[in-house]
Order: sequence, then structure tokens, then C-alpha cells
Amino acid sequence: MRASRWKRTKREHHRREWAEALATSAICVVGALFASFRISADFGSSAGFWITFAVLLFGVGATALFISRRGRSPMEFSVGAEGALLPEELIVWPEVESVEARADHVELTPRAGSTFVTRRIHVADPSALHTAMTQWLESSRTRSPSQPHEELSLRSETLLERSTRLRNLAKRVGYRDGSVDPDRLASIACDPSAERDQRLAAALVLADAEPRLKARVRIAIDQVADEELAEELANCLGASDAVLTRDE
Repeated sequence: MRASRWKRTKREHHRREWAEALATSAICVVGALFASFRISADFGSSAGFWITFAVLLFGVGATALFISRRGRSPMEFSVGAEGALLPEELIVWPEVESVEARADHVELTPRAGSTFVTRRIHVADPSALHTAMTQWLESSRTRSPSQPHEELSLRSETLLERSTRLRNLAKRVGYRDGSVDPDRLASIACDPSAERDQRLAAALVLADAEPRLKARVRIAIDQVADEELAEELANCLGASDAVLTRDE
């Protein structure tokens, strides 16, 4: 199963825009009233004019802010092995208790202690989104997390030093001492719950690995919801004798 992209309905998209605009307007009104009272203390009889002017000024500012934001807030989001990547946050599957399909939206209920609150995602086809999310959720619950590999971890070293170390590590893949197990590296590169740098380093070390391992990682790349991470993994996996270009 591949990661998929979805688009929120305009109803939810515009509801979020209006909620932001109203919150901004409320702050502006409070600021305008505070400013008008300060002005009235200095100008006395002109207080009415300044109050009206201040409210209109802040109202225009709030409207301009709302108009400038329209069309920039993304409506699209992705669903994949690691979770649901919404424009405002990533909801990982281990934090999701259940996924329910409603008439016009899909509802995500968090587990106790999760970092997100109940989310309602409005889409044109809630049933299809519910099916995709349920499959990924069930898959995450049957997946065994990989163990981090110490030699893939970030250290106090320069980019060149790390690149050299990882290339040397790649030369030991499959070596008879068994210190670098290629299947373990593939498990880390494929594990959506693994640390980002562990996955990228594992994919880079496997750049010259046997075809079956690279094919396994490519399948996992197709399941990544984060398009940026998927591209980085693909670049690392295809970078024979390459160096990491990410800023540490």
C-alpha cells in the first residue's frame, strides 16, 4: 500500500480561515479599545472620533491579514505509514485510539496521553479516507519497532567526518564479523517510527547493498507520508559512495 494525498473540503478549509480571522479581529478590537481610552484621556472631546477611527483602523488591519492568508493555507494532506501529515501537525498512528467515518468527515480519537485532541477531517469521500487510515493504523499495531543502531546516530563530528564514517560502515555491510547486519539496517530504513537521521543514514549505508534490500527500502519509501523525507530517503538509497547533504 502506498502513501496517499487527500484534499480537505472547502468547508473545513474556510472554517479554519474564518476562525483565525475572528481570533485576530478579537485581539485587534481589544487593542483598539485600549488605545481609544488612552487617546480620550489626552484629547477629551475628540474621544468619539478617535474611538471610531481606531476601531476602523484595526478592523482594516484584521481584514487585510485574513485576505493575505487566504489561498496560502494548504488544503492537502498526506496519509502514510508514519501517520496523517496535516498542514498543522503530524498525527502518528501510535497516538491514535480509533478512526471513525462520519457523514462528511473522518474523526480521529487520541489515546490517553497523546499530544493531539480529537480531530475531524472533512473530505469529499470520508469512507475512502477512513479505509486508508484504518489500514495504516492496523498495520502500525502489528509492526515491531526496530532498535536504533549506535553507529548511525548523530555525533559531535563534521559533515565530512560523518560521511566518511558512514562510507566505512557501508564497506562492512554483510562482512563475516557480523557487526553490521544489512537486514537490520533495512529494518531501520523502513521503520516509520525510527528517528529521521537513523533512517537516512541506514538508507545511505545500503546504497551499494544487494538488490533485495534496496527493493525493500524502496517499497517503504512509497509508504512515507512526508514527501520531503521520502525524497531524501530515495536520494540516500541511490547515492553510491555519496555524502549526506542535510544540515546537522
